[in-house]
Amino acid sequence: MFRLRELFSVIFLWFSFSATIGFSVSKLRRLDNNKAMEDTMLTEISESSTSERIRLDSWLNHPSAINIKSCCERVPKKYFVGQGLDGEILVDIGQCRQSCSTKRTKINRKEFEAILKANYSVDPVELFLAMQRDISPKSCGDDSHCLPTRTVVERHMTMSGMQEVAVIEDCSCLSDPELCHRVEERAIHFPGTPFETSVDVGRCSGPCSSGNSLRCRSTRNKTVAIAGPNGDTCVEVIDKCGCASSCYRASSMEHIYDFVSLMDDETTDSPVIKVVDVGKCVGECNTSHHKEHCVLRDKDDSSKCLMSLTRRENNCVPLGFQLHHFRNKNGTAKSMLSITDCGCQ
Repeated sequence: MFRLRELFSVIFLWFSFSATIGFSVSKLRRLDNNKAMEDTMLTEISESSTSERIRLDSWLNHPSAINIKSCCERVPKKYFVGQGLDGEILVDIGQCRQSCSTKRTKINRKEFEAILKANYSVDPVELFLAMQRDISPKSCGDDSHCLPTRTVVERHMTMSGMQEVAVIEDCSCLSDPELCHRVEERAIHFPGTPFETSVDVGRCSGPCSSGNSLRCRSTRNKTVAIAGPNGDTCVEVIDKCGCASSCYRASSMEHIYDFVSLMDDETTDSPVIKVVDVGKCVGECNTSHHKEHCVLRDKDDSSKCLMSLTRRENNCVPLGFQLHHFRNKNGTAKSMLSITDCGCQ
């Protein structure tokens, strides 16, 4: 009986040892088969390649070599709108940011063969090896920027009244124009209601070749009326763009009804409609200016200042004016000033 148990133990140990060896050999064979398949694949690709070869670095930097999504994306940005009954009202208005991160590419044989067919001039062996490396997605180029492509204007009721907030919903790489001018940019008002309207509010984009201190800015705005729940609402949009400094003159149009006759300088029932660009000063001054204010003058000669105070000013103000004359319907002479120049003072 004891010998029978010994015999069974020996047989069990023998089978266990054989199974372990068999599993290891099978695993090694499978690894060898995978390596052999990879070597076979490289051999097949190498034999089917053309004689035209290019450097791998130039292929990776070529924009048409492979369609890798740019890393322009919308990221959260909290904005304090105001105080509500339940506390602070915070809205995720979002912002566009280029956030590139290295990603490992995973590709099977069919996908690789499709890429190989589309890039027949690339060395297939180098192409296969490159697809196993880490490749970073491309950022927006030098001639484009990561900008919003969809903006929604939300309205929130606060303790101080209704507040409008522009919320960015999507971003993309948008190319810059060759010169500074107005480009289309749409904002959606009253989203999710029967009054939902898309308005081209515009955007100023493009280089300014006159100097580094000049930027492409809005030089003339206008308002458009859109239907809303409480009647028509005015929306300010950019009408014209140009190269200007941080403090500059922008156009502002006013209509004048002049009831003066051009023949005898008398009033008439048919007014002459004049459109006057009265202008406005827009922007801010980066540097402070010192201005003297006279507090005591000479009694005999008022042009002489005996004592003055110096104060710092940093305001974008009008520097030049033009006077426009007209008459109203009652014949009263009127005048209007228009700004001709702006600057820091």
